[in-house]
Amino acid sequence: MIGRGAIIRPDLMHRIKTGDEAMLWPALQGWVIDYYEQLVARMDPRHAPGMLKKWLGMMRTAYPEAETLHRRMRTEHDPIVVGKILASSQS
Repeated sequence: MIGRGAIIRPDLMHRIKTGDEAMLWPALQGWVIDYYEQLVARMDPRHAPGMLKKWLGMMRTAYPEAETLHRRMRTEHDPIVVGKILASSQS
């Protein structure tokens, strides 16, 4: 079940290979923002918030900050507003 683990903890493969410590949320925030920007660029932007929320929903078991972010945007469907929420959440 490494696949699900890698979704929940995106740095898992690197950690297995190197033995490094887990990445903290501030380091992963850049990955979350980059993922969202790629979603908006590659698909119909109206579907991007849902894909991001799915990922955050899975990550919240490992990162409480992901749960906080997920709750902030849970009912939001506008891709521009979701992008603004992401930008404002950066530490």
